[in-house]
Amino acid sequence: MARLSFDSEPLAAPEERLFVLLGAFLDYRYDGSRAYYPRALPGVRVQLAPPRLNNCCTFVEALLVKAFFEAHGAWDRVARADGHQRPSGGGGGGGPIVALAAHAGAVAAAAVPGV
Repeated sequence: MARLSFDSEPLAAPEERLFVLLGAFLDYRYDGSRAYYPRALPGVRVQLAPPRLNNCCTFVEALLVKAFFEAHGAWDRVARADGHQRPSGGGGGGGPIVALAAHAGAVAAAAVPGV
């Protein structure tokens, strides 16, 4: 399968930055019932470490939300030229990870027929 490029996607975060941000999780352990973030996220109420425990949701949110914020700024200030609904921030509407997932699904559907 050919590697997909998202360089032209207006709301993409640089892949290289995601790799750098992974370093914050080196000392974390998985815990399905207790989860803490390695850093504060703008507009999102989170519990911060220690202890250094997280689960799938906190890992993805702490990684992707941080990378997105660095690339594009606050959730409520992102201009949406592609017609998708703008991410909502930590308040209603499902929060930033739900908005990212919905946007990623729309991008994938456009890039790969049948997704």
